Amino acid sequence: MTKFGPVRNSITEIEALTVLQAEEQNLVGGILRPDMINDQKQQTLNLDFKISSCNEQVFIGWKPTYVDIKSPLDPEVIRARNQPDQTLEDQVDNLLKTISLQRQRAINNNESVIHIITLLRIKPSDRAYFMNNFKNKALK
Repeated sequence: MTKFGPVRNSITEIEALTVLQAEEQNLVGGILRPDMINDQKQQTLNLDFKISSCNEQVFIGWKPTYVDIKSPLDPEVIRARNQPDQTLEDQVDNLLKTISLQRQRAINNNESVIHIITLLRIKPSDRAYFMNNFKNKALK
């Protein structure tokens, strides 16, 4: 059991560690898992964490109310699990689509969301490539 509820799998642990690091760096605070809140709207948004505070020096003129963690996976691990092949490029495309949909869903519910991408599940040698690809596609 953690501050965020029972640890169910490694992705849950990665999400928790990532948001705790954001809290430790004074980016966000007052973190709760929406599935631990008895509120249908928050459960409908399907975002990882509800936050009650953020660093106003970082988020100037904007107050996010949710944090969602994205954790792409090394393609070799995906293949080893006999799952459909997903290259790093495929994952970038999927992340950008998901982020766009989640932001729109938050806006439609008078909320806002920040996304944190953690690269813990990608080989260190591929991380710069992944982020460059992400930045290039995000800015198109």
